[in-house]
Amino acid sequence: MKHALKREGVYRCAGNFWWLDHLTSPTPGVPLNEARVLELGSTVFASGPKHVGWSFHIAVDSCELDVLGRKGSLFRISPEEAAHALLFTVANAITMSAPDDELKRWRHICLTVPFVFELIPKTEDILWRAHSLRQALTVDYNAMKRTARQAAHDVFLMKQRVEFEMPGASAKQVLEALLVKAAPTSKQEFSENYIQSALTVYETVCCDAGIVFCLTRLENSYSLDSCFNSISKLYDVVKKCDDAESRSWVFEGIVDGIESMTYNNGDISRSFLIGGKHGVGLVQLLQFKRHCLRHFLDVEFPKAGFRHADLQIIREKLSNHSSYRAHVTSLPRQLPPDHRWLGKLAASSHLAMQLLEAVRVSSRLVCCARCVLYDVCCVLCVVRCMVV
Repeated sequence: MKHALKREGVYRCAGNFWWLDHLTSPTPGVPLNEARVLELGSTVFASGPKHVGWSFHIAVDSCELDVLGRKGSLFRISPEEAAHALLFTVANAITMSAPDDELKRWRHICLTVPFVFELIPKTEDILWRAHSLRQALTVDYNAMKRTARQAAHDVFLMKQRVEFEMPGASAKQVLEALLVKAAPTSKQEFSENYIQSALTVYETVCCDAGIVFCLTRLENSYSLDSCFNSISKLYDVVKKCDDAESRSWVFEGIVDGIESMTYNNGDISRSFLIGGKHGVGLVQLLQFKRHCLRHFLDVEFPKAGFRHADLQIIREKLSNHSSYRAHVTSLPRQLPPDHRWLGKLAASSHLAMQLLEAVRVSSRLVCCARCVLYDVCCVLCVVRCMVV
């Protein structure tokens, strides 16, 4: 091993799967999608125990590595999904009390997986090599492809690595480092604009727990076909939103619309989201509805004499889409909403609630801005004619 690493920088052998450190990652912070890991395991091991079709690459910083002294802590730099698919599959076989013969075959496989030791003296080079290994495997295994959200995390990590040598590195410098050090198989998909968009998506989307939860729901349902598996779409939504609260509302609204079958995941094109010359998009409509709700609750209803306590309760229940589904109208295949809070409202406030619901979730939302504006004007006329 020592001579091979000195001569070629690489040493190949069979090794014990359990000698790898399965709790560390060459791309720390990038979230894993459990559904896609399970999908990979069920595809690769559909017929039962079999040797894996990939190698586990291990980074070492010296030719003098004491392998036996590093059992359980060998630093794997190949895609996490490959290791976790095998882990989940073996764990499932044990949990389901598989026959002893099958478990013995799994044991044999785990004790003789392909290892590739790579000499990488500089820690900052590990990220780039990990990216190259992932790119190579995605040709054969879709489950190892990064989603747009994961790709944004990757680009942020790359920027951090570049800034070790060039503080305040620009998107152009990150791109140059990526093309040289990671040697991606398809350079056409990377550009300075892509890097800048990915960094914006990381800062505004990936760091917002509420939005991440929404994107995870779509990824679990549609995998790589999620309508938001696109850096450019995520970036477009971010740029069209007024502020962080609007972003959360819009992403929640889009996912809620898909889950309530108001529109389909496949309908969410770029023009559907942000509109064009002849019309506004879904992002603008959702923000408009939010502004209308706030205007009614903060201006029109208090002016009409509705009880402050009632408006406070209604505001809380309509504060976001999750609260609305839990307390007003549930999604298909969801538990019925908790309507006990309605008993605290005056009769007139029940009517106010119905009017707000018409604006908030009307299916006319997907028709055009004119329809939504008509709905809002109707509600405004009713409110201004009411005597509470």
